[in-house]
Amino acid sequence: AEWEFGGLPAWLLWEDKAGIKLRTYEPTYIAAVDNWLNALFSTVSKYSYAKGGPIALLQIENEFGSFGNCRNNTDDAKYMKHLLDLATSHFGREVVYTTVDGGEGKRPAELEQGSPFKGDARVLATVDGRCSDVECALRFEGQKLFNTPGKSPKMWSELWVGWFTAWRDSHPANVSASQVRNWVRSIVDANASFSLYMAHGGTSFGFWSGANAWWGHYCPDITSYDYSAPISEGGDHNVGLDGGDLFSAVQDAIALNHGPPTFPEPKAIEKVAYGQVRLTESAFLFENLENLISCDKVVPEHVTRLPSFEELRHHYGFVLYSFDGDIDARHLSITAEEAHDRVQFFVDDAEVGVAYRATCPTEVFLPSGHSMKVLVENMGRINYGKGIYDYKGFLGAPPAPGQWRAQCLPLSPSQVQALPFSDDAREAPGPIFRRGQLLVSGGPTDTFLDMQGFTKGYVWVNGKNLGRYWESAGPQHTLYLPGPFLHEGENEVIVFDLHGSKTASIKSVAA
Repeated sequence: AEWEFGGLPAWLLWEDKAGIKLRTYEPTYIAAVDNWLNALFSTVSKYSYAKGGPIALLQIENEFGSFGNCRNNTDDAKYMKHLLDLATSHFGREVVYTTVDGGEGKRPAELEQGSPFKGDARVLATVDGRCSDVECALRFEGQKLFNTPGKSPKMWSELWVGWFTAWRDSHPANVSASQVRNWVRSIVDANASFSLYMAHGGTSFGFWSGANAWWGHYCPDITSYDYSAPISEGGDHNVGLDGGDLFSAVQDAIALNHGPPTFPEPKAIEKVAYGQVRLTESAFLFENLENLISCDKVVPEHVTRLPSFEELRHHYGFVLYSFDGDIDARHLSITAEEAHDRVQFFVDDAEVGVAYRATCPTEVFLPSGHSMKVLVENMGRINYGKGIYDYKGFLGAPPAPGQWRAQCLPLSPSQVQALPFSDDAREAPGPIFRRGQLLVSGGPTDTFLDMQGFTKGYVWVNGKNLGRYWESAGPQHTLYLPGPFLHEGENEVIVFDLHGSKTASIKSVAA
């Protein structure tokens, strides 16, 4: 969860779909939804519970009442009804259809906002959020009043046992074992069905970590989706804010009413520190653009805005805007509406300033020079709420008059691995790729890479993008490296650092 754009494909925001309305009954969006769900349901409907498979429930949308309003908007209600009809055309009555709404807080989303199926026996409305004894009772009573009489089993579809963490947070959003124990105990005492969100959070590898917009502020999620879940990112018992065992807290809460677990717990995956990896070879971004670009567009002069990622039909990674010509010294004031999401400014290839969406407005001084580059990183499209129309790029006027060009940098594994690395020890301005070999003796197992000494960027191991690091911001300082990504012998490690870190090694640690 908290994936880039909520898991929606970025091409929904291309210019050929101008005017699209997401998550409602609108022809362009519905056509895309139908194509995807018909393909998906055609593949998985044979695995319904009625046919002996594992699919017993099928949820229509997700927390729709926090986005749309079926009670007041006919297109929203029509959208939800269309999704039910589409699912029914494949599954019939072989599964139980559900919706989920609520969330925590003093004013949780009402079931009527997220579901047009009040009193409809075909669909079971369920709730989610965190749960105290009082809150559980109130929410279950609301569920009972909404659903068909006699067909409203208590069901808490997402019991939130943690939270996600954004870059630049002062610390991870952990919770205590005692809190988790109490939340689970409240649900168990209510004799309700529930699922933990999350039981195991995991990792948002590659460019897949998403973002939220809390009170208008852009908050991109860190790469780890550990979430303070009972099972940690690396598959171990997680530790709560109070030092307690979160996994045991869940077990204990259930055991009070239902006894201890009867199945043996799988053995924990060993974590190994493989030590220092010397990064002996390098390649400079600005010297290798021809090996990395997937689009190259000349921008007409006198435009009022540079092209976005979406106008370039580019999804993830970076876009480089460049200008060759004399530049007069000046001050730039960069707004949050222009910087989507993190913008580096270079004059004559030397970095002169950074503007980050979450901390804009930002003043950047441009010295005089003969060329300018503007490198923009997509740090994750907003995945929740009305802000999901989240276009990327430098969404303002060109910083200098004249003809610019825009180049797409997807940084695919094959592109990065094919760079002409060398052991050239010279220094060059701008972002840098560094490469080394991690040596594994015997069977590989899980480890973590400590990013101390680097600033911000990405890491690839044997062509697998481990995700984004931002060592200078935190609070995440290591990247999870699963054992299956490794093999015995030499393993290629490539570190891309946006600020040209001179750090010559990276360390594999056990935690």
